[in-house]
Amino acid sequence: MEVVYLDPNQAPGENRPKRKDKLIMLRYKTNYNMVLKELNEKYPNSINKLIGEYIRITPISEDQHREITATLKMNGEEFYAIPPPSERPYKVVLKGLPASTDIDEIKNDLANQGVAVSKVAQLTQQKSKFSLPMFLVEVRKNVLDSRDILDVSN
Repeated sequence: MEVVYLDPNQAPGENRPKRKDKLIMLRYKTNYNMVLKELNEKYPNSINKLIGEYIRITPISEDQHREITATLKMNGEEFYAIPPPSERPYKVVLKGLPASTDIDEIKNDLANQGVAVSKVAQLTQQKSKFSLPMFLVEVRKNVLDSRDILDVSN
């Protein structure tokens, strides 16, 4: 059975647009009201919401995102930007390799098979820091002429 939730403001069959704007997470400080006042004067359409120790700033466009981050950098504020899911890399865990396998060998072998690898790291046991026979591979999405990591079998 499939459950479908409809947005009352959206016509049936219409695809919901994916969020392309990046979120900005500003660290909550005692002078937050002055920072938000300045941002609200310059960018009244952006949405600000307190989430834990951070204030989530949602700009309405890429240009506004660049301007807000430039303003925060100029003021020396602590913040970070969250990329949208479409720009985040795939994360895949490789199992069945010996723990002594070199990370560079894995990276080179996958590159020779046409996979656009951005990072390879060996996983370790949390308490003892013992190296496990598992490797985390981050693969860039939407790279032209690249093979999908899920198609690799050896």
